[in-house]
Amino acid sequence: MDLKNYDVCSDKMFVKATTINKLAKHSVKTYANATKQFCIANDDMFENIVKEMKDNEFGEIIDGTKIKPYDVEESITKQKLLIFKQYLLDKKSSSNTINNRMSHIRTLLGNCNVILPKPFKKEKDDKKLTLLRRKDISYIIEISNVHHKAILSFAGCTGLRVNDLVKLTIADFMYATRNYHNASSVEEFIETAPSGMVGYWELIPHKTKSHNLECCVCNTPESSDFILESLRHRMESIKKMNKKYGKDEKLELDDALFSSTQKYYKGFMNEHTFGVVLYGKNKKLQVKLKKELEEQLKRKEISLIEYQKKLEELPKIHPHALRHYFISVLNAYCSNKTIALKMEAHRSNVPTHKHYIGTSDELYGEDMIREHYEKLIPYLTFNYNVDYSEYSKMKQLVREFGDILSIDNPLEYM
Repeated sequence: MDLKNYDVCSDKMFVKATTINKLAKHSVKTYANATKQFCIANDDMFENIVKEMKDNEFGEIIDGTKIKPYDVEESITKQKLLIFKQYLLDKKSSSNTINNRMSHIRTLLGNCNVILPKPFKKEKDDKKLTLLRRKDISYIIEISNVHHKAILSFAGCTGLRVNDLVKLTIADFMYATRNYHNASSVEEFIETAPSGMVGYWELIPHKTKSHNLECCVCNTPESSDFILESLRHRMESIKKMNKKYGKDEKLELDDALFSSTQKYYKGFMNEHTFGVVLYGKNKKLQVKLKKELEEQLKRKEISLIEYQKKLEELPKIHPHALRHYFISVLNAYCSNKTIALKMEAHRSNVPTHKHYIGTSDELYGEDMIREHYEKLIPYLTFNYNVDYSEYSKMKQLVREFGDILSIDNPLEYM
C-alpha cells in the first residue's frame, strides 16, 4: 500500500484518539507525524491497524473444550509495535526520537481502547550530551539582529521551553519588572523603563500543566536590555509601516513579547519559526567551531585523533540546547537544589520531598529566588563581561544611595 500521500489527520480513528485528550494543535501535528511513520512501517492505515488489533483480542479455543486466554505479549499488537521500533532503528533515529514516537503511538492506541503490552525498554544514547559553552551562545547572539538577540538571551537565562517563550506578552514582561517602573502603557514603559532590570516570572509551563507544577525564575539585566531595545525598534518599525500602509497600529499590552515582521511586529512568533532561525545560526556556528579546531590542529595543540573526536562532538544550537545550558548552570552554581528545581520547573526525584517540602514565601518566594538567581547572573550573561563581586558592591551602593546618586542600574557604572 502506498501511504506517502496518506492524510493521517482525516483518519477517523486518529481523530477519535486525539480528541479524547483535547490535544493542542502543535501536539496533534507531532502525533500525526509519529502515526504516519507507524502506518508506513506496518503498511496500512491507522483505522485498519486498530481494527485488526481489537479483532484479535480474544482467547483461543483448544480441542473444542479448553480456552487459552488472550496473551497481549504474544499478540499482533506487540508485533506491530516491534515492527515500528525496528523501522525507527533502521532509519537511525535518535534514542530520544524512538522513545517519543513509541510513547505517542502507545498513547493513541490506549485512547482507542487497544490492550497494550508492557512498554519496551527505553533506548539509550551512548553519546553524551555536548553542552553549548557560554562563548558559543555569545557568538550566536553577536551575529543576530536585535529581535533575535532578545529571545535568544532570554531563552538562555531563563531556561523556558519554546512553547512557553512564544506565548509571553509585553504585559507579562512589564509585570515581571514592576519593581523598576510605574508605567501603565507600553509606550510609557518603553520611554521610562531603566536598563539593567532583573525580571521575576511565575508561570505554569505547558508541559507541567497536568501536574500544576510552577516555574519561578528571573531573567538577567542583559536580556531585559535586549528586550527593551527590541521593543523600541518594533515601535519605530510599526510607525513606519503605518505611514506606508495607512494604518494606525501601535504596540499593546497583549501583543507578543517576541514577534516578527510577518506579524506586523505585534503577533506571536511560531514555535517552528524559532527552530528555523536557530537552524540557520547553527550552520554559522558549526563553520566557526570547525575552523577553530583546524587552527588548533595546524598549531599542533591537538592531535589528529583528538581533532576527529572533537569534530564529532561539536555543540549545536537548537531551542532545547539553551534550556540544557541553563539547567547545567543551575546544577553547577545553585547551592539550594529545591530552589533550582523551582527555577527549572522539575519535580524532585526524592520521593519523600512531596510530603515534607511545602509552600513558603519566606523559604521559596520571590526574594529567595532572586537571591539565588543573582549569583547565577555572571554565567547567564552572554555579551557583557560582568565581574560579580563588583556588581554586588554596586548593587549595595544603589540600595544605600540610589536616590541621592540617581543610579538605576549597577551595570552602567562598572
